[in-house]
Amino acid sequence: MAKSRSALILDIRSDSVGGAFVESRFDFSTKSLRTRVTKFTRQVFNLQEVLDTQRLFNELAEALKLLINNLAKDFPKRKFDRIECFLSAPFYAGQTRTIKQTYDKPTIITERAITKLINQDLESFERDAPPLYREIVHDAHEIIERKVMQIKLNRYLTCSPYGKTAREISIDHYVSVSSKQILSRLREIISTRFDPRKMRFHSFPFVFFSLARDYLGAENVFLLDIGGEVTELSLIAGGILWETASFPHGYNFLARLLAANLKTTSEEALSSLKLYGRGDQNKETSDKIGEAITSGRSEWLSYFKEALTVLTEEHLGSDRLLAIGLPDVSKIFLNWLGKESFSEYLFTGRSLRAGSITQTTLEEGSRRKLPGPADDQHLLLSSVFYDKLITLSK
Repeated sequence: MAKSRSALILDIRSDSVGGAFVESRFDFSTKSLRTRVTKFTRQVFNLQEVLDTQRLFNELAEALKLLINNLAKDFPKRKFDRIECFLSAPFYAGQTRTIKQTYDKPTIITERAITKLINQDLESFERDAPPLYREIVHDAHEIIERKVMQIKLNRYLTCSPYGKTAREISIDHYVSVSSKQILSRLREIISTRFDPRKMRFHSFPFVFFSLARDYLGAENVFLLDIGGEVTELSLIAGGILWETASFPHGYNFLARLLAANLKTTSEEALSSLKLYGRGDQNKETSDKIGEAITSGRSEWLSYFKEALTVLTEEHLGSDRLLAIGLPDVSKIFLNWLGKESFSEYLFTGRSLRAGSITQTTLEEGSRRKLPGPADDQHLLLSSVFYDKLITLSK
């Protein structure tokens, strides 16, 4: 049995920050990885009556301080091999870029040549990309991910291009960025308790895409991440994460709407939405809530259709959708999608088949036991992604 490796998983979202301790041991005799989550917790932001971006940044900083301090109290002397930080909108921006190169004659493709093409494209991207936030003066972006997803030689897909001869090469690679000032603030907070030099950043949509493709065989599917303040819709087509569109309407939007219509607090409204999603209320109360959020249904679906339009402008859509989010409240949105027609966006002409990703579905797809926590979907996927990274490194 190899020496154990430990990691601190941090999940940064528009409504909360989550943290988990993960321990992994690779058994060379069985060639299997044994990973477990030893602790997890989540710190939820105060629900704003009116969403303000600057206040959201401040809420993030305060919540992360509390989370880090709470985790450090339980493991005061813990040193981690890695600190993996996963960012959701609006704390990152991602883009899939396609590089095409033709040669006058058949040319041997080398790793150096591919690296050069990618680096040239990244230089162009960094030169042209605007700052992520206009609210932050003198800010700039920082690349956090650069992932090659697909390479084609002479228009044929290949997993091993090096040493082959071709006259044409096409590379699809994913790039994600975040704000330098925000990343600096995150590192500053984490460094009060843990070593920030071991920290890596990821975009959560790439995690979602990677697990959906590799564990669930989702080659053509929409991915829906319903957050507190932001909803993200991504498109996988032909096994590639092509694009992600987001809009500032998550489940907190419904909570505010319900609170205004029923003259209650946003926190009480969110609790009622969870009960409504589970179907745990009597018919009279359920009907009252359903009526109170009717306008929210129309508004959210309007934004959802705009996102669909963006994603299907250059790529064929899919009639399948995989969702993740606060389980009970997410059921409300999935129920809306199931009753709506999207025939103009779906080349199949069928209705949208929407379902949720859970620990059970991931374990069935990967055919192995995966680390929890099952009670926190985003930390679950982040932990499973780390588990996948460790497995691939062996």
